[in-house]
Amino acid sequence: MLGKGQSLSDDHEVMRYFPSSKLKKDEHGNILGFLPQAFQDPDAVSVNWLEFFSGDRQQRIEASVRIFRSTLKVRSSSAFGTARVAVIKHVGKVYEATLRVVYAPEGSNLSHSEIRHIPTENYELLAALADEAFSCLIKNADIID
Repeated sequence: MLGKGQSLSDDHEVMRYFPSSKLKKDEHGNILGFLPQAFQDPDAVSVNWLEFFSGDRQQRIEASVRIFRSTLKVRSSSAFGTARVAVIKHVGKVYEATLRVVYAPEGSNLSHSEIRHIPTENYELLAALADEAFSCLIKNADIID
């Protein structure tokens, strides 16, 4: 098990919660992806470390969603996205930023981690995180509790 502040392995995956206001939608309200603004946090972007949980990928996703639902006000219109740590770091390198993904347990969310050192003024990097790194979109309504 990692200690607080240690980097997650490149082959691991993280999940982020996206409220409806941070989702890219078409004119009919269909979710198309994530808005770059969802990654504009001057300190760090909160994520859950999927490999913290046991089981296969689907079981880890469901466990992470349960944590989000127990610690945040998650509405049915929201969604989640997953990304590999290596892809997050690669996107940072492309835009000359050294992004770190570190374990940062918080309260009852022991899977909590953070993406650190995101230059919030670099819109291209934020867009790449939204479109390339977080390429797997999971609608909240599709995960039955």
